[in-house]
Amino acid sequence: MLLFEPGARPSAGASRSALGKSAFAQVSYDPSEGNRAGAANDWLEVVADGLTFDLLGIAPGRALSLPQPRHRFAIPARPGQDFEAVGIAPGPHLSGAHSAMPVVRTLLRIGMAFTHALDGLAGAQWLPAATAMSREVFVKAVGGWLAGGPFPALGLTGIVELSDGALVSDGLAFFTGQEIALDRALCRDRREATRLLVRLIDRFAEQPPLAGEERIALEDGGSLRLVAGRTRIAVMPG
Repeated sequence: MLLFEPGARPSAGASRSALGKSAFAQVSYDPSEGNRAGAANDWLEVVADGLTFDLLGIAPGRALSLPQPRHRFAIPARPGQDFEAVGIAPGPHLSGAHSAMPVVRTLLRIGMAFTHALDGLAGAQWLPAATAMSREVFVKAVGGWLAGGPFPALGLTGIVELSDGALVSDGLAFFTGQEIALDRALCRDRREATRLLVRLIDRFAEQPPLAGEERIALEDGGSLRLVAGRTRIAVMPG
């Protein structure tokens, strides 16, 4: 979901212009062309990197409804009341491949094209992890990843603190089928534990699911023991 200031959602023409500046994506189908009676005026089909996506909720049609995020990064507490949403979704032919990294990267590149081309874009929501982020966070974290930087753990995933103080990733399973859970013994210092979890998310986000056990050496001479379950990787002192 791309978040726009009220009244700033792009039309079909503005969307074509924004995508044209990107040089890698273009509108492949506009249902409103030809002045057909009753034709939809709130979506476009977009082709990028040989993949097809739907751009939904464009003006003058109705904006999309925004779910309440669980994680917010430098954005108001209730984005649905402050912004209007335009969505980008994999096309029907990509059914079953929506979490494949090439699809995710291309989808986010389309979002980044709008971010660079339209002044009214205020941020983004990533539905698989229920995160919402400001324009600045989106550009720095997601744009940085697309340019070869680390995976945006605080953006495309979130972090949840359990009642016993342990930290667990939220949204990594969309990519890998597994979340990462730090044992509470590793979470006495919340800041350091968050940094550790972010590094582990970056390590595993683009890897196959972990099977069995693995040990990781730490810079301070210690180690971690990782034990894989069906939906979660348990991380404890090694």
